[in-house]
Order: sequence, then C-alpha cells, then structure tokens
Amino acid sequence: MIFFPLFYPATTAATGFTTPGINVGDYGNLSAAVFITGADVVGTLSVQGAIEPTFARPVLMQTATAVTASADVLVSLPYVGLPYIRFVWVYTSGTGNISIDVSLLVPKIWAGG
Repeated sequence: MIFFPLFYPATTAATGFTTPGINVGDYGNLSAAVFITGADVVGTLSVQGAIEPTFARPVLMQTATAVTASADVLVSLPYVGLPYIRFVWVYTSGTGNISIDVSLLVPKIWAGG
C-alpha cells in the first residue's frame, strides 16, 4: 500500500480547483478521504482519470458527489483501470477548506492471493 497523507493540503473551498494528477501505476484500488470544513460549503467533487499525465483527454471516473454542507467524503475506486487520476472541485457557495488524503492498494489477485 502507498499512502499520500495530505496529498492535497487544506486549501480554500471557496473557489474551484483541480488537483495535480496521481500516477496510479499498477495499484488498482484507490481510496481517498476528502475532508471539508467550514460554513455551509456547497459544491461538487468528481474524480477524473486519463491515460496520459497531461490529462489531455480526461474521463469521469465517478459520478460527481454533491456536497451540501461541511462533511467528510470517502471516494473508493476499485480497479481504477487508468494510470492517472485527479480530483476536481466545483464551488457553489459557502466558505471553508478542503484537504485530501489518498491511499493506493494492489488488488489481492495481483498480490498473489
């Protein structure tokens, strides 16, 4: 397992952003803990994947998650299938911060079990 604590350190949730890409490589399972704090933060969080690190042709990996208040969101992508992923936050209203922790795990079948 590879763990990226504070992959995306606390930053304002009051504007939209796109994180840098993560090279998933041979790690087929991705989990991310997204921590959203503040006052009535509203927006959507989505995960994009791509075959190239530049994300020239991004693909939506998970339906956008609507965030309607400060909360913690778990993103789980078993068998990612693309070598690069990134997170996209689309801001609607409110103030606060967002941070993201990520872990990657080799699927059990690949690990010989």
